[in-house]
Amino acid sequence: MRRFVAEVLRSWGEHDLLWDANLIASQLATNSLTIGESPFRGQVSRVGGVVRLRVDDIGSAQSARPANAPAKPERGVAVVDKLADRWGYDVRVGATVMWAELDTRSTKHS
Repeated sequence: MRRFVAEVLRSWGEHDLLWDANLIASQLATNSLTIGESPFRGQVSRVGGVVRLRVDDIGSAQSARPANAPAKPERGVAVVDKLADRWGYDVRVGATVMWAELDTRSTKHS
C-alpha cells in the first residue's frame, strides 16, 4: 500500500505529502488487517487541493468489526488523527471503510 501511495503522489507532484500519507496508509491498512481480519482494497484520490486515502475491508461486516472490537476502530487511530487534516470511517454491509484526507494547502504537511 505504501509503495502504491508513494507512486501516485509522486506522479501528482505531491512530494510534501509523501511521509504523512505513507504513515497514514500504513496505519489504515494495518487496522484493516488486525481488526477487520480481512483483505483490503486501497484507494488514493484527489479533488481540488485534498488528497484522500481510503482503505476498504473486503469481507462481511462481521469480519470487518468482530463482536469484541469497539464500535470505533482504535488501532493506529492516534497516528491518523495527528497527521490527517480530516479522517473518519463508515461501517457498511460487507465492509468497513476508513479514510483520511490531507489538504495540500495545509502548512501541517510542509
